[in-house]
Amino acid sequence: MWAQAAPAKSLAEMAAQAKAHKTGQAHVVLNDESIESHKPLIPDVAATADNAEEIMKAITEFRKSHTRSETENLVHEWYDRHDGLVAKAANENQRIAAREQAHQSVNGYGYRSPGEYQANYESEIRSAQEDWQRKRENAMLAARIQQTLVKIRGQLRTQGMDFDWFKLRCGSSYCNQ
Repeated sequence: MWAQAAPAKSLAEMAAQAKAHKTGQAHVVLNDESIESHKPLIPDVAATADNAEEIMKAITEFRKSHTRSETENLVHEWYDRHDGLVAKAANENQRIAAREQAHQSVNGYGYRSPGEYQANYESEIRSAQEDWQRKRENAMLAARIQQTLVKIRGQLRTQGMDFDWFKLRCGSSYCNQ
C-alpha cells in the first residue's frame, strides 16, 4: 500500500530537482582591497628583518585618531600575540631538552642484531639533528621578537606610554626589566 502512494523518482530526476533548488555558492575575491582590509593594524614582527620602525609608525598613526586607552588595548593585543610566540618557543625548547636528558639517562637497547643497532643509531642521529635545528629556530625567533619588543617598549616610553604589563621574557618566565 505504501508503494502505491508515491511513485519512485529516478536518480536523474532527483539530481535535476536538487540542481534546481541549489542556491549560489559563496566565493571570495582576492584583490588589493580585500587583502588590505585583513591586514593587522600593527604589523607582526618580521622574521628576518628589523621592522620596529614600521611597527611604531602604525602605533603612532593609530594613536592620532584613538584614545590612549584604545591605543593601549591595541598594543596589548599585539604584545600578547608576540609574547605568546616567545613563550611557545621557550617551552618547546625546554621539552626538547628534557627529552634529550631523559634519553641520555636510559639505555633501552636490550638484545638486538647489529642491523637493529645501526638503524637505531642512525635514527637517533637524525632525531638529534632535527632537535638541534628546531631549538635553533626557536631561539632565533624568540631573539628576533625580544629585540623588537625592547625597541618598541623604549619608543613607547618616550611617547609617555609606559605600560606596566609590557615585560620581556627570559626563557619561560619574565625578566626584571
